[in-house]
Amino acid sequence: MKLKNFVLLLACALMTLVFVAPVTAQNTSKQDIEWKKNDKKRKKKARKRAKRKKNKRIAKAKTARGKSKVNKAEATLTSDILQEAERYIGVKHRMGGTTPKGFDCSGFTQYVFQKSGVSIPRTSRTQAQHGKKINLKAARKGDLVFFAHSSSISHVGIVVSDVGEPLKMIHASSSKGVIITNVESSKYWKKRLKSARRVL
Repeated sequence: MKLKNFVLLLACALMTLVFVAPVTAQNTSKQDIEWKKNDKKRKKKARKRAKRKKNKRIAKAKTARGKSKVNKAEATLTSDILQEAERYIGVKHRMGGTTPKGFDCSGFTQYVFQKSGVSIPRTSRTQAQHGKKINLKAARKGDLVFFAHSSSISHVGIVVSDVGEPLKMIHASSSKGVIITNVESSKYWKKRLKSARRVL
């Protein structure tokens, strides 16, 4: 009887090996194939996403380069304006001043531009509406940058830095007169920076 039971158990084990094991192996093989297919799809999608991002970066860089190009005539005019502006470094601030005897912020910008044959309005508020509005990150030499207390424009300066560099301006400060200031490193000016305009 015991021998018979043993034989039956052995037969069952053999049947399991013959029929169940191949099915399990087949299922596992199908799962592997399916996983590989899905993995290929995931990798393909990832490559497409990476390519799209790369193309966007290239397009953005081309746009930035195109916007930052300056023709020779404009470059010469910008250089003249900045040289003229730097002549007055150290001139004291004077409320309502529009001459080298003393400047307020907008009197300084208007005077410097006029010396190079470029006419702009008298006050910082009206200058903030003149020319073409540009992104602050695109501000380059010769552009005007504006500052505000609350929402009202109250100060203006001339950009002396290039795109990609820390933003610097030359302006008539009420406390120090005509100076060059690094806006990025100045907590006072950085938090009041509002907009930029291109007038050339």
